[in-house]
Amino acid sequence: MNSIDIVLGIFLLIGLVQGFRKGLFVQLASLAGLFLGVIGAIYFSHYVASFLVSQTNWSEHTLNLAAFAITFIGIVFLVSVIARIITKAADFAALGLVNKLMGSLFGVLKMGFIASVILLFLNSFETEVLFLNEEKKEASILYKPVSKLAPLVLPKLIKSIEGYVNDKEEFET
Repeated sequence: MNSIDIVLGIFLLIGLVQGFRKGLFVQLASLAGLFLGVIGAIYFSHYVASFLVSQTNWSEHTLNLAAFAITFIGIVFLVSVIARIITKAADFAALGLVNKLMGSLFGVLKMGFIASVILLFLNSFETEVLFLNEEKKEASILYKPVSKLAPLVLPKLIKSIEGYVNDKEEFET
């Protein structure tokens, strides 16, 4: 066990604790809220912008930025409220412990993915980062499995987003 394992272990432990504390439904909702918030703000912020035009005399840039932010925050808030309602229903149905255990697993995977993206970034530098030399990477227990998460998930995620955008463009034409 070396410094890489300690840093990655702390990351994963934070994910485990946060996941247990929040539960699977809230964890999934936070991720879905961000994704849906961005997509929704891209496609629906023009409705908010048209309302703001009639209420303010802001510049077009400020107006678009405010409309995007308001739409994004509204969608994230709505998804969060729905997740909390589902969590309460799960607690009522005696699924609270299952929700928390699955939340722990998801939290570890989420933090592992974030750590993997950070490792991708650090490994892209021409020179070795002080605590990420090849010797420490080879001796690390957690480096190999964690570093493989982002390269495994990102291409599939990018492909599915491109497929969604292409499907939407075909539908609109």
